[in-house]
Amino acid sequence: MYHHIWRPLFVLVAGMFPAATAQICNSPNGSYFFIENQPQLDSLAGACTTLNASVNILPPYDGPFYLPNIRNISGTIEYQKMYDASRSVPMPTSIDLPDLEFCKSVYLGSLPSLRNVSMPKLRTVDWGLYVDNAPEIDFRAVQTAEYASFTGGDLSRFVFSCSFLAFIE
Repeated sequence: MYHHIWRPLFVLVAGMFPAATAQICNSPNGSYFFIENQPQLDSLAGACTTLNASVNILPPYDGPFYLPNIRNISGTIEYQKMYDASRSVPMPTSIDLPDLEFCKSVYLGSLPSLRNVSMPKLRTVDWGLYVDNAPEIDFRAVQTAEYASFTGGDLSRFVFSCSFLAFIE
């Protein structure tokens, strides 16, 4: 008798609650997502909450590196010149993963343009944190990591949890 009232009411109430689903994304390259530009990050952020691979920043990346919505990265977030010394260096000005809670490691060395690294919700790092020459670093929620090293440059803003033993150079 009141079906015409209940159905729209159910749709209205159900629409008020966001779907809480985790979407795991595997890299088409095997163990790495090779990132060369922001549109690649936008695509991952729109489709995934977990990246089942490492994230490797490659040239010609430049400007802000912004990856929201990702809560878990099973591998490392990295740029390492040792992969191909003949290539130019990517030029990210900032690395911002505002929702990240877990990753294996963060390795960001030899990035001369890097001014800011921010992962304010990162709680668990399976191995280590290494950031070189970034004057602003925010790892405020980190509770677990085996190793941490922040070298070079002039740290002007450093937000870091001190609830674990770390080696800071």
